[in-house]
Amino acid sequence: MHIAEYWISRRRNALKFIWYIVALVVCFAALIVFLMTGSDSPEKNVAISVNKKHISLAEFNSRLASVHDPDRKNFINSLIVRELMIQAAQNEGIDKDESFRRSIQDYYEQSLVKQVMDKKIKSMTVAVTDDEIDRYVSFQNSTVKVTVFSADNENAANRGQYKSSEKKNIIVKNLCAEIGGLLESLKTGELTTPLCSDSGCEVYRLDGVLLTPASEKLSAENRNDIRLLLLERKKQKAMDAWIADLRAKSDITISIK
Repeated sequence: MHIAEYWISRRRNALKFIWYIVALVVCFAALIVFLMTGSDSPEKNVAISVNKKHISLAEFNSRLASVHDPDRKNFINSLIVRELMIQAAQNEGIDKDESFRRSIQDYYEQSLVKQVMDKKIKSMTVAVTDDEIDRYVSFQNSTVKVTVFSADNENAANRGQYKSSEKKNIIVKNLCAEIGGLLESLKTGELTTPLCSDSGCEVYRLDGVLLTPASEKLSAENRNDIRLLLLERKKQKAMDAWIADLRAKSDITISIK
């Protein structure tokens, strides 16, 4: 009697185990069907697939929205061609080439520099008055008395180690814009920064200005052109001052000559 009860009990336990396995299989199968047919299926979120590289629907719509008045068919074709080219480059190992990596690094750094400069320029508040325009016009019509010092290189020029000097009277209009702009910002007796080329460096000292009244009145268009020129000069001066301040606040070590 005890033996019969033992086998009946074992049979019941075996049936329970079988039903347990069947239930697991059914649940697993249902899960697979749900994933394959559900609204969150990956295949339904893929817009384009090129050699198993997927472009999602969200990415496609984002790129399409960034194109002005796009032709959808041409846009799709351009994405496919672009992806084929990328894959071809990767297959040839171009993406692992050192020159390619360096070019990416250079582009990244240049983009950072451009972004920070653009942001700084937008934050600047500069203006040009009518008096400043009049002074600029007056100076352009003047003759300057200068002493031109010559040096072998920039270091010698900065130390005042000049090899020669020459006094000149020069009509400002005959000077290049860079030298004219430097002289305009000086007071009598002050020096320009060194102006260097392959043949050496020159430093100008402003000894005097012989002003000549303007012979004709400027048109509104010409005054506006001068205003824009002076605005750019002020922005550049502010940018140079900002960079100089960054250098002054930074720990810079140059280990090479």
